[in-house]
Amino acid sequence: MPSREKAIQSYHLQVEEKLKDILLRFKYYLSKGDGRNQAQLVDQLDKLLDEALKLVYLDHSDHLFHQTDYHIHYFEMRQRQSRILRNMAQQINTCHLAASESLILAQLFSKIAAQLSQTNPAHDLLDDIERYLQVFRNRSLPKTREEFETRATLLQLLREAETFIQVKVDFYQKYGN
Repeated sequence: MPSREKAIQSYHLQVEEKLKDILLRFKYYLSKGDGRNQAQLVDQLDKLLDEALKLVYLDHSDHLFHQTDYHIHYFEMRQRQSRILRNMAQQINTCHLAASESLILAQLFSKIAAQLSQTNPAHDLLDDIERYLQVFRNRSLPKTREEFETRATLLQLLREAETFIQVKVDFYQKYGN
């Protein structure tokens, strides 16, 4: 059976590009204080991941001794990240206030998108998130209920971003090159 390696690599690239698109869309929403989205990009990512996994499973069954376990684990890791992104998209829908913390988080999403790569172990991003958490802790308390709710949502988004990165770090520690 012929190898489907080129098609699988193409899916790697497409998935990473879609992840970057989603993170940059989050950045846009947080920068503008306008969280209206229907998670359409996440739906597209899920479809891509389903197609990629079908191909990888097929390739795995055709090549008994072929090393496709990495690809299986990689796309499954990206599926876990996609579920996190879907939760984040729902949270962003509740952000209707352009708070200074929103801009900080927008910068983080931009940084994650810029560093998103199959080969990036992502350890530095976890350190960045810890610094962002410290910035949040040192901010003055919100003055209004709306500010409080927005800040709570933003803090939850930051925690979700941490989980998103931790999934990648765990994967890289176990299967990294």
